Amino acid sequence: MFQTPVGHRMGYSCGIHVPGGATGVQSTYRKMSSSPFKKKTFQRGVGPNLRCVSSSAGAAGQQPGGPESELAGLPGWADVEWLAPLDRFAPDETETNAAGDSAADGGGVVDLDAPPPTANMNTIPLFPLGSQPYLPNSEQVLNIFEPRYRALYDNILMNGSRRFAVPLVRPVDDDILSGGGGLQLAVTCPVFYLETLKEVSEQTNDSVKYVCVHKVLDRRVKLKRVLNPSRWFDRSSYLVAEYEECEDTDDDVNTSEEEARVIALWNEVHSLQSKSEEEVRLAEGVVGSDVSMSRGGDMGSLWRSLSIWYELVTQRCSRKQSAMEARIQEILRNHFLG
Repeated sequence: MFQTPVGHRMGYSCGIHVPGGATGVQSTYRKMSSSPFKKKTFQRGVGPNLRCVSSSAGAAGQQPGGPESELAGLPGWADVEWLAPLDRFAPDETETNAAGDSAADGGGVVDLDAPPPTANMNTIPLFPLGSQPYLPNSEQVLNIFEPRYRALYDNILMNGSRRFAVPLVRPVDDDILSGGGGLQLAVTCPVFYLETLKEVSEQTNDSVKYVCVHKVLDRRVKLKRVLNPSRWFDRSSYLVAEYEECEDTDDDVNTSEEEARVIALWNEVHSLQSKSEEEVRLAEGVVGSDVSMSRGGDMGSLWRSLSIWYELVTQRCSRKQSAMEARIQEILRNHFLG
């Protein structure tokens, strides 16, 4: 199963009511664990009605592995469009050799004044993070420790772009010589924008270089091809891809009726939760006239509503898991202690 190497924090002020929850309520945005460098702890989310909850996550930069993605059986997964598997023997089109020849064309006339091979391409760095999808305008925190991704951040800071694409990934059979490691990348992927970066080498004895906070932009890109696929296998550098912008073609479609139906269902869920006194339920501030399912990435949009729903489901699962674990402990105590 893929590991998701990301500290995840939703970028909205959430509207989930959790009575009697843990301490650490934040009035607006989330607060990281006091030790953000531990690979298995971070704190999630936050808003006036959502307590901070621990969850499990790896540090950024791990290579995913396993027979298949945990999303493989979910609806819509089969509709994901994938690039061809990464080719470990493909030339690196992002570099020129010492003589000035492009690695892509295998040599030729030496021209030290020639532009780099990617000069006329739209290129973007890639940071594959497993099979975790990301909502627009959410906030994501990564702990950066691998040399190749340290270099990625150095480069996007130096050139001012501050962004990279995060494609979904899935493993493929690859028995050539090295015995595994094959990967496919999704064609369409979100873009992370680096908002803040903290150098933490001294505090972590260089086990972690940067702690980075990103915003997931309200845009997508479509990857055309990976320019240096062999670097995935030798880990000497991060991947770079040629891309094109992904533009919506249905902006003029009137979705007001669909939005109204979803809002009605949303408010009905809240009403039923309140009547049944659900422990974890939608808060009063995200129902009625406060609900919006409109397009766009602002705070009053479909994406915000989806982030709230995600937190609702997550909190409900967490409560169920805690109750199940408590019940198991009770059974074990009764069995062994009588």
